Amino acid sequence: AGGGEGNASAGLLRTGGWPFRTNEKDAVRHLGREMLLQCLRVRGWRVDQSVQVALRFMRFRRNADWSLYFRARDVLRPLRTGMASLLPGRDRMGRAVIYIKPRYLDPTVCPVEYFQQSACYCIQEANRDPVVQSKGVVIVVDTTGTGLMTLGNYTYEDLRRGALMFNCYPSRVRHTYIVHASGTMYASVRAILAMMRPVTRSKVTFVSENLSELHAAIDPSLLPPEMGGVDGYDEWWQKYVDERVTSEDREHREMAENGTLGTGAALPPPVERQRRRSAARSRSIERTPPLVDEPLMPLGPLPII
Repeated sequence: AGGGEGNASAGLLRTGGWPFRTNEKDAVRHLGREMLLQCLRVRGWRVDQSVQVALRFMRFRRNADWSLYFRARDVLRPLRTGMASLLPGRDRMGRAVIYIKPRYLDPTVCPVEYFQQSACYCIQEANRDPVVQSKGVVIVVDTTGTGLMTLGNYTYEDLRRGALMFNCYPSRVRHTYIVHASGTMYASVRAILAMMRPVTRSKVTFVSENLSELHAAIDPSLLPPEMGGVDGYDEWWQKYVDERVTSEDREHREMAENGTLGTGAALPPPVERQRRRSAARSRSIERTPPLVDEPLMPLGPLPII
Protein backbone atom coordinates (compact mmCIF):
# COMPACT_ATOMS: atom_id res chain seq x y z
CA ALA A 1 0.00 0.00 0.00
CA GLY A 2 1.04 3.61 -0.46
CA GLY A 3 1.95 5.90 2.40
CA GLY A 4 -1.60 6.91 3.29
CA GLU A 5 -2.98 3.40 2.94
CA GLY A 6 -0.03 1.96 4.84
CA ASN A 7 -0.53 4.36 7.74
CA ALA A 8 -4.25 3.64 7.80
CA SER A 9 -3.76 -0.12 7.81
CA ALA A 10 -1.11 0.09 10.52
CA GLY A 11 -3.53 1.98 12.72
CA LEU A 12 -6.39 -0.39 12.02
CA LEU A 13 -4.31 -3.43 12.87
CA ARG A 14 -3.32 -2.14 16.30
CA THR A 15 -5.25 -3.59 19.21
CA GLY A 16 -8.70 -2.06 19.26
CA GLY A 17 -8.24 -0.37 15.90
CA TRP A 18 -10.84 -2.43 14.05
CA PRO A 19 -14.49 -1.47 14.67
CA PHE A 20 -15.59 -4.92 15.82
CA ARG A 21 -18.09 -5.54 18.57
CA THR A 22 -16.55 -7.14 21.66
CA ASN A 23 -17.59 -10.70 20.80
CA GLU A 24 -16.48 -10.20 17.19
CA LYS A 25 -13.00 -9.11 18.27
CA ASP A 26 -12.63 -12.29 20.28
CA ALA A 27 -13.49 -14.36 17.20
CA VAL A 28 -11.54 -12.45 14.55
CA ARG A 29 -8.35 -12.18 16.60
CA HIS A 30 -7.67 -15.78 15.53
CA LEU A 31 -7.23 -14.63 11.93
CA GLY A 32 -3.95 -12.85 12.52
CA ARG A 33 -2.42 -9.72 11.05
CA GLU A 34 -1.75 -11.06 7.54
CA MET A 35 -5.33 -12.18 6.98
CA LEU A 36 -6.69 -8.85 8.21
CA LEU A 37 -4.35 -7.08 5.79
CA GLN A 38 -5.61 -9.37 3.05
CA CYS A 39 -9.20 -8.37 3.83
CA LEU A 40 -8.18 -4.72 3.54
CA ARG A 41 -6.46 -5.21 0.18
CA VAL A 42 -9.34 -7.23 -1.22
CA ARG A 43 -11.83 -4.51 -0.33
CA GLY A 44 -9.65 -1.61 -1.48
CA TRP A 45 -8.78 -0.51 2.09
CA ARG A 46 -12.44 0.17 2.89
CA VAL A 47 -12.62 -0.67 6.56
CA ASP A 48 -16.35 -1.32 6.90
CA GLN A 49 -16.36 -3.80 4.00
CA SER A 50 -13.13 -5.42 5.20
CA VAL A 51 -14.69 -6.05 8.60
CA GLN A 52 -17.63 -7.83 7.02
CA VAL A 53 -15.32 -9.93 4.83
CA ALA A 54 -13.34 -11.03 7.89
CA LEU A 55 -16.48 -11.90 9.83
CA ARG A 56 -18.00 -13.77 6.89
CA PHE A 57 -14.84 -15.86 6.51
CA MET A 58 -14.72 -16.66 10.22
CA ARG A 59 -18.40 -17.53 10.34
CA PHE A 60 -18.26 -19.90 7.38
CA ARG A 61 -15.15 -21.74 8.53
CA ARG A 62 -16.51 -22.08 12.06
CA ASN A 63 -19.93 -23.32 10.92
CA ALA A 64 -18.37 -25.75 8.44
CA ASP A 65 -15.94 -26.93 11.14
CA TRP A 66 -13.04 -26.18 8.80
CA SER A 67 -9.54 -25.07 9.64
CA LEU A 68 -8.85 -21.37 9.11
CA TYR A 69 -5.82 -22.24 7.01
CA PHE A 70 -5.14 -25.39 5.03
CA ARG A 71 -1.82 -27.05 4.40
CA ALA A 72 -1.12 -29.06 1.25
CA ARG A 73 -0.74 -32.18 3.37
CA ASP A 74 -4.24 -31.67 4.78
CA VAL A 75 -5.76 -31.95 1.30
CA LEU A 76 -3.03 -33.94 -0.44
CA ARG A 77 -5.20 -36.68 -1.93
CA PRO A 78 -7.59 -34.38 -3.85
CA LEU A 79 -4.71 -32.08 -4.83
CA ARG A 80 -3.00 -35.04 -6.49
CA THR A 81 -6.05 -35.66 -8.68
CA GLY A 82 -5.75 -32.21 -10.27
CA MET A 83 -9.45 -31.46 -9.78
CA ALA A 84 -8.39 -28.02 -8.55
CA SER A 85 -4.99 -26.54 -9.31
CA LEU A 86 -3.14 -23.33 -10.13
CA LEU A 87 -1.56 -22.23 -13.38
CA PRO A 88 2.18 -21.48 -13.21
CA GLY A 89 1.77 -17.78 -14.07
CA ARG A 90 -0.67 -14.89 -14.20
CA ASP A 91 -3.20 -13.88 -16.83
CA ARG A 92 -2.55 -10.87 -19.04
CA MET A 93 -3.87 -8.54 -16.32
CA GLY A 94 -1.67 -9.97 -13.59
CA ARG A 95 -4.34 -12.08 -11.90
CA ALA A 96 -3.80 -15.61 -10.59
CA VAL A 97 -5.58 -18.43 -12.43
CA ILE A 98 -7.33 -21.34 -10.73
CA TYR A 99 -7.98 -24.35 -12.96
CA ILE A 100 -10.99 -26.57 -12.16
CA LYS A 101 -11.71 -29.98 -13.73
CA PRO A 102 -14.98 -31.27 -12.21
CA ARG A 103 -14.64 -34.66 -13.96
CA TYR A 104 -11.88 -35.56 -11.48
CA LEU A 105 -14.19 -35.13 -8.50
CA ASP A 106 -14.56 -38.78 -7.54
CA PRO A 107 -16.32 -39.45 -4.20
CA THR A 108 -14.73 -42.92 -4.09
CA VAL A 109 -11.34 -41.21 -3.74
CA CYS A 110 -12.40 -38.96 -0.87
CA PRO A 111 -15.51 -37.04 0.24
CA VAL A 112 -16.77 -34.14 -1.89
CA GLU A 113 -16.08 -31.82 1.04
CA TYR A 114 -12.42 -32.80 0.88
CA PHE A 115 -12.25 -31.83 -2.82
CA GLN A 116 -13.86 -28.51 -1.93
CA GLN A 117 -11.20 -27.91 0.68
CA SER A 118 -8.52 -28.53 -1.95
CA ALA A 119 -10.09 -25.81 -4.12
CA CYS A 120 -10.02 -23.48 -1.12
CA TYR A 121 -6.37 -24.35 -0.64
CA CYS A 122 -5.70 -23.25 -4.23
CA ILE A 123 -7.35 -19.88 -3.74
CA GLN A 124 -5.49 -19.54 -0.44
CA GLU A 125 -2.22 -20.24 -2.26
CA ALA A 126 -3.01 -17.73 -4.99
CA ASN A 127 -3.63 -15.05 -2.38
CA ARG A 128 -0.28 -15.50 -0.67
CA ASP A 129 0.80 -12.81 -3.15
CA PRO A 130 -0.38 -9.35 -2.00
CA VAL A 131 -0.61 -8.30 -5.66
CA VAL A 132 -3.21 -11.03 -6.24
CA GLN A 133 -5.11 -9.88 -3.17
CA SER A 134 -5.54 -6.53 -4.90
CA LYS A 135 -5.94 -7.68 -8.52
CA GLY A 136 -7.96 -10.84 -7.87
CA VAL A 137 -8.15 -14.25 -9.51
CA VAL A 138 -9.83 -15.78 -12.54
CA ILE A 139 -11.20 -19.31 -12.75
CA VAL A 140 -11.00 -21.63 -15.75
CA VAL A 141 -13.47 -24.53 -15.65
CA ASP A 142 -12.87 -27.41 -18.06
CA THR A 143 -16.24 -29.16 -18.29
CA THR A 144 -15.00 -32.01 -20.50
CA GLY A 145 -16.72 -35.22 -19.41
CA THR A 146 -19.06 -33.33 -17.10
CA GLY A 147 -22.84 -33.56 -17.41
CA LEU A 148 -25.99 -33.61 -15.36
CA MET A 149 -25.07 -37.06 -14.06
CA THR A 150 -22.14 -35.41 -12.27
CA LEU A 151 -24.62 -33.72 -9.93
CA GLY A 152 -25.39 -37.16 -8.53
CA ASN A 153 -22.08 -36.93 -6.66
CA TYR A 154 -23.36 -33.98 -4.62
CA THR A 155 -25.69 -33.74 -1.66
CA TYR A 156 -27.63 -30.56 -1.01
CA GLU A 157 -25.13 -29.70 1.72
CA ASP A 158 -22.25 -30.15 -0.75
CA LEU A 159 -23.89 -27.75 -3.21
CA ARG A 160 -24.62 -25.19 -0.52
CA ARG A 161 -21.09 -25.42 0.86
CA GLY A 162 -19.63 -25.12 -2.63
CA ALA A 163 -21.57 -21.93 -3.27
CA LEU A 164 -20.55 -20.36 0.03
CA MET A 165 -16.91 -21.37 0.40
CA PHE A 166 -15.55 -18.98 -2.26
CA ASN A 167 -18.08 -16.27 -1.51
CA CYS A 168 -16.90 -16.24 2.10
CA TYR A 169 -13.18 -16.20 1.32
CA PRO A 170 -11.41 -12.81 1.20
CA SER A 171 -10.54 -12.80 -2.49
CA ARG A 172 -11.93 -11.22 -5.64
CA VAL A 173 -12.96 -13.58 -8.44
CA ARG A 174 -12.83 -11.30 -11.47
CA HIS A 175 -13.95 -13.70 -14.18
CA THR A 176 -14.85 -17.33 -14.88
CA TYR A 177 -14.16 -19.04 -18.22
CA ILE A 178 -16.17 -22.16 -19.00
CA VAL A 179 -14.45 -24.35 -21.57
CA HIS A 180 -15.65 -27.38 -23.59
CA ALA A 181 -19.24 -27.05 -22.41
CA SER A 182 -21.65 -29.57 -23.92
CA GLY A 183 -25.08 -28.41 -25.08
CA THR A 184 -26.66 -29.71 -21.88
CA MET A 185 -24.04 -28.09 -19.68
CA TYR A 186 -24.35 -24.81 -21.57
CA ALA A 187 -28.13 -24.75 -21.14
CA SER A 188 -27.89 -25.65 -17.44
CA VAL A 189 -25.36 -22.95 -16.62
CA ARG A 190 -27.23 -20.36 -18.66
CA ALA A 191 -30.39 -21.16 -16.70
CA ILE A 192 -28.52 -20.59 -13.43
CA LEU A 193 -26.96 -17.36 -14.69
CA ALA A 194 -30.38 -16.06 -15.71
CA MET A 195 -31.28 -15.91 -12.02
CA MET A 196 -28.21 -13.84 -11.15
CA ARG A 197 -27.48 -10.16 -11.36
CA PRO A 198 -26.36 -8.71 -14.72
CA VAL A 199 -22.96 -7.82 -13.27
CA THR A 200 -22.46 -11.47 -12.33
CA ARG A 201 -23.52 -12.72 -15.76
CA SER A 202 -21.06 -10.34 -17.38
CA LYS A 203 -18.20 -12.05 -15.55
CA VAL A 204 -18.84 -15.50 -17.03
CA THR A 205 -17.61 -16.38 -20.52
CA PHE A 206 -18.41 -19.54 -22.46
CA VAL A 207 -15.26 -20.16 -24.47
CA SER A 208 -15.72 -21.09 -28.13
CA GLU A 209 -14.16 -24.19 -29.71
CA ASN A 210 -11.13 -22.30 -30.97
CA LEU A 211 -10.43 -21.07 -27.41
CA SER A 212 -9.89 -17.52 -28.67
CA GLU A 213 -11.52 -15.86 -25.65
CA LEU A 214 -9.35 -17.87 -23.27
CA HIS A 215 -6.12 -17.19 -25.15
CA ALA A 216 -6.93 -13.49 -25.29
CA ALA A 217 -6.95 -13.47 -21.49
CA ILE A 218 -4.22 -16.04 -20.71
CA ASP A 219 -0.98 -16.73 -22.57
CA PRO A 220 -1.28 -20.26 -24.08
CA SER A 221 2.23 -21.08 -22.81
CA LEU A 222 0.76 -21.15 -19.29
CA LEU A 223 -2.09 -23.49 -20.22
CA PRO A 224 -2.19 -27.31 -20.36
CA PRO A 225 -2.52 -29.08 -23.74
CA GLU A 226 -6.30 -29.52 -23.48
CA MET A 227 -6.57 -25.73 -23.26
CA GLY A 228 -4.43 -25.17 -26.36
CA GLY A 229 -1.28 -24.91 -24.27
CA VAL A 230 1.91 -26.91 -23.88
CA ASP A 231 2.93 -30.28 -22.42
CA GLY A 232 4.30 -30.60 -18.91
CA TYR A 233 1.55 -28.96 -16.88
CA ASP A 234 0.58 -32.07 -14.90
CA GLU A 235 4.21 -32.71 -13.98
CA TRP A 236 4.64 -29.08 -12.95
CA TRP A 237 1.59 -29.25 -10.68
CA GLN A 238 2.71 -32.44 -8.95
CA LYS A 239 6.13 -30.88 -8.34
CA TYR A 240 4.49 -27.72 -7.00
CA VAL A 241 2.43 -29.77 -4.53
CA ASP A 242 5.55 -31.68 -3.41
CA GLU A 243 7.42 -28.43 -2.80
CA ARG A 244 4.56 -26.93 -0.83
CA VAL A 245 4.26 -30.05 1.35
CA THR A 246 7.97 -29.85 2.17
CA SER A 247 7.93 -26.10 2.77
CA GLU A 248 4.77 -26.09 4.88
CA ASP A 249 5.93 -29.05 6.97
CA ARG A 250 9.13 -27.18 7.73
CA GLU A 251 7.21 -24.03 8.66
CA HIS A 252 4.84 -26.11 10.80
CA ARG A 253 7.75 -27.64 12.75
CA GLU A 254 9.37 -24.26 13.28
CA MET A 255 6.12 -22.74 14.52
CA ALA A 256 5.59 -25.67 16.89
CA GLU A 257 9.12 -25.28 18.27
CA ASN A 258 8.65 -21.53 18.69
CA GLY A 259 5.23 -21.89 20.30
CA THR A 260 3.57 -19.81 17.58
CA LEU A 261 1.36 -22.51 16.09
CA GLY A 262 -2.03 -20.91 15.36
CA THR A 263 -5.60 -22.11 15.31
CA GLY A 264 -5.48 -23.00 11.64
CA ALA A 265 -2.34 -25.11 11.86
CA ALA A 266 -3.68 -28.53 10.99
CA LEU A 267 -6.75 -30.30 9.74
CA PRO A 268 -7.41 -33.95 10.68
CA PRO A 269 -8.03 -36.45 7.87
CA PRO A 270 -11.70 -36.54 6.84
CA VAL A 271 -12.63 -39.86 8.49
CA GLU A 272 -11.01 -38.93 11.77
CA ARG A 273 -12.45 -35.43 11.51
CA GLN A 274 -15.95 -36.85 11.11
CA ARG A 275 -15.54 -38.78 14.37
CA ARG A 276 -14.33 -35.66 16.15
CA ARG A 277 -16.77 -33.20 14.57
CA SER A 278 -19.27 -33.01 17.43
CA ALA A 279 -16.64 -32.55 20.11
CA ALA A 280 -14.72 -30.04 18.01
CA ARG A 281 -17.87 -28.04 17.31
CA SER A 282 -18.69 -27.93 21.02
CA ARG A 283 -15.20 -26.66 21.84
CA SER A 284 -15.47 -24.07 19.07
CA ILE A 285 -18.74 -22.78 20.47
CA GLU A 286 -17.24 -22.52 23.94
CA ARG A 287 -14.10 -20.80 22.63
CA THR A 288 -15.76 -18.34 20.25
CA PRO A 289 -18.80 -16.28 21.30
CA PRO A 290 -21.70 -16.27 18.82
CA LEU A 291 -21.50 -13.70 16.05
CA VAL A 292 -24.38 -11.53 14.93
CA ASP A 293 -25.54 -12.91 11.59
CA GLU A 294 -25.02 -10.64 8.60
CA PRO A 295 -26.60 -11.13 5.16
CA LEU A 296 -24.26 -12.84 2.71
CA MET A 297 -23.02 -10.95 -0.31
CA PRO A 298 -24.68 -12.03 -3.59
CA LEU A 299 -22.88 -15.00 -5.10
CA GLY A 300 -20.21 -14.02 -7.59
CA PRO A 301 -19.16 -15.73 -10.84
CA LEU A 302 -18.06 -18.93 -9.14
CA PRO A 303 -18.30 -22.60 -10.05
CA ILE A 304 -20.14 -24.71 -7.51
CA ILE A 305 -17.72 -27.57 -6.83
